[in-house]
Amino acid sequence: MGEMEYGTDPDRVRAIAAEIARVHSRGVEIAIVVGAGNIYRGMAGAAAGMDRATADYMGMIATVLNALPLQDALEKAGVNTRVQSAIEVSEVAEPYIRRRAIRHLEKQRVVIFAAGTGNPFFTTDTAAALRATEIHAEAILMAKHGVEGVYTADPATDPDAKFIPTISHMEAIQHARERMRKSVESISHEFASVRTGRASPALLDRVVVDYYGAQTPLNQLATISAPEARLVTVQPYDATSIKAIEKAIMESDLGLTPSSDGKLIRLSVPELTQERRLQMVKVVHGIAEEGRISIRNVRRDVMQDLRELKSAGDVG
Repeated sequence: MGEMEYGTDPDRVRAIAAEIARVHSRGVEIAIVVGAGNIYRGMAGAAAGMDRATADYMGMIATVLNALPLQDALEKAGVNTRVQSAIEVSEVAEPYIRRRAIRHLEKQRVVIFAAGTGNPFFTTDTAAALRATEIHAEAILMAKHGVEGVYTADPATDPDAKFIPTISHMEAIQHARERMRKSVESISHEFASVRTGRASPALLDRVVVDYYGAQTPLNQLATISAPEARLVTVQPYDATSIKAIEKAIMESDLGLTPSSDGKLIRLSVPELTQERRLQMVKVVHGIAEEGRISIRNVRRDVMQDLRELKSAGDVG
């Protein structure tokens, strides 16, 4: 936050609090949903191999760490403030109760909503839209780190991301279709990486390697091939990365043991045992559920966009 890439910049927090206090002094009822990208991102933890739900819960806790200094700064600026958390941390925040939040707003208190929706797989953006609907907010103002508005993709990671100054209902639907298509492609790719008993380079698509401190997909570090029905070979571009690659494969859920001659890594793919088949069923069910959640998220987001367009009178 502020000039810092990670952590909380006290000067920036005070500046934000001062801006909120000025708006609040005009009689505006203000509720704030805080994120935690400056501390921890659940998706980053999941990409590094952590269970997605666990990573998301860590992100929720991080939002509480952001809510508390903002509350402190607001109260020092003379603004009565309450923090409500979607996960229970009773020593430092109230539990989220919709009617209580509305009552706080009516009493001219600023309410800070922490811990997102309280559920994994949902971002704080979703929490913002949800809480706004629940408290009957008349407007949602979204503040993003270094981003001035809505883009076709994350501009921090996609150089081709384009700014969208305005959007119609048909464009919103088209964007939803594109996001759904990408979600389906992603899930199909995940299914291809499940070990079925036959060798395939796709088996290693989900393996991420700690390459000199950077979490890097294995397929960016080596040439992967399947010369035989039960053999996968990994030819690293950098021979010094072999140990790190072997470690990443061993820590994955593939159940494969790598062997190498210092230049080439070989993976023998045995026939699936009954126990391993049952494990694979669980993995497939998990991937399928993530896919369903992803599609539902897209559908929910576009419905929210359409409701906002309707409220603005842009659609009938």
